[in-house]
Amino acid sequence: MFASCGPNREEIKEEGPNRAEIKEEERIRMEVIEELEEEKRIEAKRKEAKRKEAKRIEEELNEFRKSIPQKEWDKLSSSTIIIEHLEVMKEDLGLMYLNEAKKACADLGDGWRLPTKDELNLLYENKDKIGGFESCYWSSTEIGNGGAWEQSFEDGKQRDFNEIPLNYVRAVRSK
Repeated sequence: MFASCGPNREEIKEEGPNRAEIKEEERIRMEVIEELEEEKRIEAKRKEAKRKEAKRIEEELNEFRKSIPQKEWDKLSSSTIIIEHLEVMKEDLGLMYLNEAKKACADLGDGWRLPTKDELNLLYENKDKIGGFESCYWSSTEIGNGGAWEQSFEDGKQRDFNEIPLNYVRAVRSK
């Protein structure tokens, strides 16, 4: 009698996949890889198309922007600007007496108010960035006789005035 030293050929065939099964698994693996690569190519094309569309829109917006005067563009693009700790309206509320100015700002709600004397000077220092200023503006910093400080946006000088003169009003709120 002969002693067996290991499994016979039939047992080996049954234990592992045959060549045909291995080839089929490899073919399926390759198809999956090809599909993934195709999805990557499609996604790359989509991203490139989106990038081109965004660039086209940006160019159209720039052309549109150039066709509109700066003052009108400012109205369209945003009605406020941030300067340090303040949100500043880009347009005046009008020419008013002091009490009317206080009320007009308060009526806006959401923390809108007249700027303090120091904040008004900050606006003057950034007047080119903010835009749209006229001559003199009210501050909320009061003086003893019922008036308040005003600031000229022509020469930058601040003066204390009673409430009689009409001045322009620019609303601010803290950020």
